[in-house]
Order: sequence, then C-alpha cells, then structure tokens
Amino acid sequence: MAPLGKDSRVFGALVIAEADRPRRFTPEDAAAAELLGAQLAAAVDNARLYAAHRRRADELALLNDITRAAL
Repeated sequence: MAPLGKDSRVFGALVIAEADRPRRFTPEDAAAAELLGAQLAAAVDNARLYAAHRRRADELALLNDITRAAL
C-alpha cells in the first residue's frame, strides 16, 4: 500500500494485490508503488486545482457579462 497525498495531506491509498496467488512484494516493488502513488497524487491534485480555477474563471466571466450588460 502506498499513500496518495500532497504535502502533508493524504487523500487516498494505492493498494496493489495479486488475486490469483498471494506473494511477498520486494523492496523494488514497494519503491515502484510509492513512485506510482506520488505520480497519481500529483495528477489528482492537478485535476482538483484545474477544476477550481475553471470554476473561478467561469464566475469571473459571468461577472464580466453582468457588468457589461449594466453599462
């Protein structure tokens, strides 16, 4: 299991398991899972930031339209 988070905020976990036959994962497997977890966390955080900025841009565009209509 590898945590998914950015800075000190954890918002999920990456769990990798083999259903057919359980096995012990190597330190290299753990390192790869941590790297993948960090990349996934960055992608999720970037998507969250993009959505927030998109909402703000839409709000500003609406305010601009209202202001232009009032003039």
